[in-house]
Formats: sequence, C-alpha cells, structure tokens
Amino acid sequence: GKDRASIENEGKVRRMASAMSRQNEMKQMILQLLKRGADPNVCVIPFPGLFFLIKSADVEMVRQFILRGANVNSKLPAERGGLYPLHLSVGLPGDAGVEITELLLNALAFPDCRAEMDESFLDPTLMEDWKKDLIPPEIESILGGKTPLHIACAKDKDYKRNTKLVNLLLDHHANPNLICNGHTPLSLTIACGNDSGMEELLRHGADPSLPLTHGVGSALSVASSTLYEFRRSTESRLQILHQLVAAGADILVPINIGAKRLSGTAVDFAYQMFGLDRRVAHLP
Repeated sequence: GKDRASIENEGKVRRMASAMSRQNEMKQMILQLLKRGADPNVCVIPFPGLFFLIKSADVEMVRQFILRGANVNSKLPAERGGLYPLHLSVGLPGDAGVEITELLLNALAFPDCRAEMDESFLDPTLMEDWKKDLIPPEIESILGGKTPLHIACAKDKDYKRNTKLVNLLLDHHANPNLICNGHTPLSLTIACGNDSGMEELLRHGADPSLPLTHGVGSALSVASSTLYEFRRSTESRLQILHQLVAAGADILVPINIGAKRLSGTAVDFAYQMFGLDRRVAHLP
C-alpha cells in the first residue's frame, strides 16, 4: 500500500488540478461575457474587475480587459487606500508585474497617480514627530500620497526587475521628485540598496539636492545615514555619495535635523545620526 505522504501528495495534486480547471473555466466565462459586450467597468464593489486580474497577476486577462475598454485610471475609495491599478501592478513580483505595468502605461495610465496618505516609508522612530514637521513652502506642491514610482523604488529585492519598472515609469514621464512621507523615489532607492534604480532616476532628472521632510533630510543624508548602512559596504556607501555629488547634490542645502527640526546641512545630519548610534559613538 501507499504511505501516508504519497497519499497526501496525490490529494494535493488533485486539488491543484481541480482549482486550475475551475480557474480556466472562469476565464473562459469572462472572455465570453466580454465578447458579448459586457462592460468591464460595471462591477466596482468591492473592486473593479481590473483590480482582481492584476492581483492575480494574469497578464493575458488584463490585456483582454484593457482591449475592451477597462478604465486604467480607476481609483479605489479612500477607505481602501485610494489606490490605482498601477499601484498594484508595480507591487507584483516577477515578470508579471513588469508586463502588466507596461500594458497599463501603454493604455495611458497616469504614471503620477497618488494614493491616499498613509504611513508608508515612515521611520518608526519618528512616527510621533512627523505630524509636527515644518514644510518648506517651495515643496508643498510636490507632497502627497505614494505614487507607483515610490512603490517600485521601495522594493528591496530583485533589483533588476525593479529597475525595469522604474525605467518604464520614467519613460512614460513619471515625476521623480514627488515626496511621500519625506521620501522621493531617489531617496527610497538609496535606502533600499537599488543602485541601478538610483542611476536611472538621476539620469531622468531626479533632484539630489531636494530638501526632504519627516526627518529624512536629503538624498545625501540617506546615503550617509546609519539606518541604511547594512545595505552596502563602507566603500559602496562612499561611492553613492560621490555619485550624488557628481549629479549635482549640494552638501550645503539647508535641511531640518532631529526632533527639534534644527537647520543644518548634510554634514550636520551625518554627525547627528552618528551620535545616535550608541553601538559606536557612546563607547570608549
């Protein structure tokens, strides 16, 4: 007789085969409805159909929905984060995320769509202080919820595919200088260790001198911060600083530092972060 493990494995295979069969039947039913004129934008509760297809990473079904007029700029209600289809597609792992993002962008999805404000990218140690942040008037117009480019730049694995997403969005004129909770796409690539993504952003006009909010400082501050030193070797961190300066980063741009938001420079920020690192600065 068969052992228990073999029986359980066969059961799993049968269940998977049954699920795939039901999934294929559902796809065929959806395609038949679309061919007969069903409107892909009618169902919006709890999500428009396009959102479900993106979440399932089904490239071909997303293509079919778009070909039949699915609204690629539909927005979820505020209580569901105010997300757009692009927010979901750039968060998908693997090639499906890249392919679906390209489909949406080619169908004129707005690359700078912004979600509702949430706590994305915030440093947990600054959670209580960020609401009291001082916002320089010159950057008020570029503050808001996260964009697809923020999400793509904040992904800290599979840098090769993530950089493809960054390229797609930038090639469709995504703004690389929008700020969400203190971070631009540039600062996020530095914080997450995506050097190739950082280079693409600089090549497409990302401002390395932009003063950032919520205690982030600036791109130079992120590159020198002890919070992210585990991403790179000391030599690599120095190389990032050199690249930013070569791209026009101004070390002397005034930024707010610490909980009291004292005005200083990227050098002052680096000293302050070093002082907070009790593993080194407070030892003999």
